[in-house]
Amino acid sequence: MKVVIDTNVFISGVFFSGAPYLVLRAWRDDKIQVVLSLEIMAEYRRIGEIIAQDHPGIELTKMLDFVFQNAVIYDAPHFLSILVKTRTTKNSWHVRWPAEAS
Repeated sequence: MKVVIDTNVFISGVFFSGAPYLVLRAWRDDKIQVVLSLEIMAEYRRIGEIIAQDHPGIELTKMLDFVFQNAVIYDAPHFLSILVKTRTTKNSWHVRWPAEAS
């Protein structure tokens, strides 16, 4: 199974135990395949460095090296940064790509 690991799950799995750690362990044990973009990798590093300041015993660099060597890295397409929101009901919005808006 191919999965994208959200930054919160990745960071929690590296620094703490629980379900996020089990996701990383499943990856280590080849039960899942992780797919990422370079942008996600950069976010892992940026957030990881912030959290690592409070947890000096964690080897963040080794984990990031593991990620880079073992994840499938895709070049994510650059989407338009502006989405069109249309109100569908009083309290609900539907988000569409600009090409769908017309």
